Amino acid sequence: MDIDYLLIILPSIIFLGVFGLILIIWHGNFRSKKEKIHLNTDHLITQPPSKTEPLTSRLEPTLTKSSQEENTNHTNTSTQHDIDNYIILQLMAPTQRPYRGYELIQTLTSAGFHYGKMNIFHFYADPINKTELLFSLASAIEPGTFDLDNTGEIVCPGLCLFMSIHKVKSALTAFDVMWDTAQILAQDLGGTLCDRQLLPIDDLTRYHSQLHAYA
Repeated sequence: MDIDYLLIILPSIIFLGVFGLILIIWHGNFRSKKEKIHLNTDHLITQPPSKTEPLTSRLEPTLTKSSQEENTNHTNTSTQHDIDNYIILQLMAPTQRPYRGYELIQTLTSAGFHYGKMNIFHFYADPINKTELLFSLASAIEPGTFDLDNTGEIVCPGLCLFMSIHKVKSALTAFDVMWDTAQILAQDLGGTLCDRQLLPIDDLTRYHSQLHAYA
């Protein structure tokens, strides 16, 4: 009876003993791993964070307000200087009657203009040899050129006559020729002679005063 009982419970005791041993071993390994993880975590926390290097500044130079103003003033001064070197007359067409095609080109040619460089018209002191340029004529709208390959399509609301003060022998004489020529165009084509600000010209005194030093 006792032997039979022992035979029954002995396997259970052995099983429980083995199972307990396994639990002890597993618990020890788990605790060891937990301590390692804790140590690693502490190490990460106590380690000072690495500094992030700041982004490098842009290589492109930037203009300060003062340098921008300086450049703007320099540009305005240069532009004004270039404009002051020219005398400009503008012949503006009558309202709703722009200058057109063949009539315009024929009138310009009859007035002594020659089509040439930059696809605009030029007036020479010697029209036969085309020497000593006195002044030029362009369309009053950009880019100012005339496409003679498509003459019938030319339409412009005005004409711009301009003379370089420093590129003629006598600026005063050249201006008088340009003024007389502009008046001929106004008579043939119609329109109003204006200054560079598109104000009608009724007195040449200011032009003569300006050009007297270059006579």
